[in-house]
Amino acid sequence: MYLISAVVFIAAPLGVYYTTRSLRDRGLSLWCVGWILVGAGVLLIAQRGAVPDFISYLVAHAFLAAGYVCRTLSIREELFSGPEDYRSALRINTAFGLLYFCGYTAIHVIGFEEYIRLLFVYGAHILMFIEFFMVSLRIRSRLKTDGALLLAAMAVLMTLGFLLRIAVHVLWPQNLAAFTQSIDQVIFLLLLLVGFITGNYGFVQIRLEKMWLKNRLIDKQLFDAQSMNQKLENVLQEKNKLLRSLSLTSMASSGGGMMSALVHELSQPLNSMWLNVGYLKRQLHSTITHPTTRTALTDMLVDTERLVELVRKIRLMFQPNPRPFERINLSLVIQQALESVSKEVDLRRIQIQSDLPESLWLEGEATQLQMLVMNLIKNAAEAVVLGVDAPRILIKASVNKNTITLSVIDNGPGIPAGQVAGLFDLYQTSKALGMGVGLWIVRAVAEHHQGAIAYADAPGGGACFTVSFPALST
Repeated sequence: MYLISAVVFIAAPLGVYYTTRSLRDRGLSLWCVGWILVGAGVLLIAQRGAVPDFISYLVAHAFLAAGYVCRTLSIREELFSGPEDYRSALRINTAFGLLYFCGYTAIHVIGFEEYIRLLFVYGAHILMFIEFFMVSLRIRSRLKTDGALLLAAMAVLMTLGFLLRIAVHVLWPQNLAAFTQSIDQVIFLLLLLVGFITGNYGFVQIRLEKMWLKNRLIDKQLFDAQSMNQKLENVLQEKNKLLRSLSLTSMASSGGGMMSALVHELSQPLNSMWLNVGYLKRQLHSTITHPTTRTALTDMLVDTERLVELVRKIRLMFQPNPRPFERINLSLVIQQALESVSKEVDLRRIQIQSDLPESLWLEGEATQLQMLVMNLIKNAAEAVVLGVDAPRILIKASVNKNTITLSVIDNGPGIPAGQVAGLFDLYQTSKALGMGVGLWIVRAVAEHHQGAIAYADAPGGGACFTVSFPALST
């Protein structure tokens, strides 16, 4: 039984040390070394008669004393707050270990009977495990870990084992011997082994919980660092956004002049193009017989004329004193815009549906409103061709009391949440080749007509742009 106990005391710590490579520190090393020394001492005791008495008595108990010092320091490690605590505990436990070894040596040298030596050993170990029990309770109080309860259970089981041996001596003195084959000896060794295994499990659990706590602390610190980095990044983004806004404010303030200069430069070549296309149509009218070619030439002339008119009206919009608005039927303007984009839409195989009342009267400028509608349809068309199986655009308008509402809805991917805030800002675009002017012009036209524009995600996916205008009373 002693030999089996010695093997367990040596093998178990080696297994613990090997399987807890990520947890290794001074406390784990002291625990494993301490129990290996105890196992070596029990092994020497088990070899009594096969080895010199000096080894099986004195060396064995030197190992037991050293094992006590190491295992006690290993659990006290959880309570140390600094190097001085460790040095103080080392002095106290070493002194008790030396006292145990010197006391046993004196009893052995004097030649007391074996049961006296055993009573001394058992009594000393009871004191050791009472200390072990108190330290375990302190660990439980500080760390709130169940592993400390298992260590306390180990101390209780081993103390019961030694108390059992002392009780047997009191009741049957003749049965108290190291190698007595009796039921109490078997129970004693079983209590030691069960307590030892329980204690090892508790010690490993403490180390694991300590590692988990450390990892949680690291995760929290990492999270805090990431939060701080995110806050710093947000501050930098706000700074960059402020600088960009200041820049855009300057750019937007000159937008009218820039647009006016741009349309001025465009107007001359467009006028020339319009005149040339008209001249070409007149010259080739009698020679062109194919109806498709004749139609294409007519459409080219109409489109060029419309573009010339559009540029002229844009130029008027950015003049300091724009012309007065006229009474406009928005439904008719929308129908004309649909006709203008019909070829492009058909080419892209986009289904356009409209839900318009017969008349929607407001004060405004027809070409500007047509440009607003065409821009919204163009944006929707560019969105629905991106991976949509059945691209659809719905244009609907209605009047409610004094407000006309126009909505352009598509089933495309919609607008990412991060881009909605500056969607209508000048030079704000998500397209690789976009200028960020289209929706800005739409807003400018809407506001020029005392209206407003808003964006919302369409039900079922997609984008929904809604423009509102003040309506004229019929």
